[in-house]
Amino acid sequence: MTIIDGGSATTTSSSSLDGGTSTASATFTYSVPPLLPATEPRADPRTLALESLDGSVVIPLGQDVEHLLLAGATGLMLPPIDVVTSTTPGMVGSWLQQVIVLEREVFLPIKFASDEGYQAFITDLSRLITLVSGWDNITVGQLGTFLLVASSPGQEDRILTVTYKSGWEGVWGSAGGGSTSGTLAGPTWEQIGLTLVAVDPYWRSRQTEILTFHTAGENPVFLGTGDNTHPWPRQVSASEVIGSNMPITVGGDVPVWATVTVNGFVSQASISWPGTSVSVPSGVADGSSLVLNTDLRSRSARLDGAIAWSSIAMGSTFAPLLPGTNLVSVDVGTSGPNTGLQLSWTPGWRSAFG
Repeated sequence: MTIIDGGSATTTSSSSLDGGTSTASATFTYSVPPLLPATEPRADPRTLALESLDGSVVIPLGQDVEHLLLAGATGLMLPPIDVVTSTTPGMVGSWLQQVIVLEREVFLPIKFASDEGYQAFITDLSRLITLVSGWDNITVGQLGTFLLVASSPGQEDRILTVTYKSGWEGVWGSAGGGSTSGTLAGPTWEQIGLTLVAVDPYWRSRQTEILTFHTAGENPVFLGTGDNTHPWPRQVSASEVIGSNMPITVGGDVPVWATVTVNGFVSQASISWPGTSVSVPSGVADGSSLVLNTDLRSRSARLDGAIAWSSIAMGSTFAPLLPGTNLVSVDVGTSGPNTGLQLSWTPGWRSAFG
């Protein structure tokens, strides 16, 4: 027989050998771990919000029961890719030729409701309709019509520019229940499955990083030799090389396309990093600005707003800046007091969180 009482056990056994009886008794002590206190599951601190391009309208999702993000959202982490492979006769398997990052689809199952009655619900719903259906007057190269914003403690907001694709064609439901699939609706609530598409599949920072090189004015200043001993912003002196192989750091975890802005007067200017070599041999007049956007989706060269590819040297090459350290070289010819050169980009990430 075994008795467990307060962590101890006593065992007694009896046996009969050749007409005799033998009794053995032993006591064992066990260490019983204490019961862990009951804990509530931690709330997920990550949030999503829908936002207009100008930031004037913000609709948080998951903050309260009136704007509820339901389970099953997809497309928030790594973007879809297409793996291109090729084969060679006699070779086992294949070899990797290219990995293409595709446009991203996001699915958001949400529930809109109001405890203030039908009119308050319709007003709130109309606000959402106006936000997601702004597809009129799309311009070539535009990324989308509104924003999906991912927020998490310890990281800056990450922005995905999106366009509504499908999911809100409308199916009337019953306030008392009904089908569990599709769009359900009642007089003061509606469940919606929004499918959004992002032609730029990467999440972007709200802030554009800008490095500025500007003139020293009447007192010429030598800017150094590119050994990173001079802090930003660097200054441009007349007829001086700003720096060769200057290390600059690009945040995020994806390549980024940069914009180069040259403000005159300057007789000539050039900037380069691995894969990129851009020259403006004819310079920029005093008071004018030449803006070169290297992004493949919206590549352009404009002088005071007018198309100005003739200002960019034939044979110029373009490549993105890579996450981490990049070596950049900048050269500006004879300049004036208003001369400036800017290099700007927006950091990006593969996923909404992490």
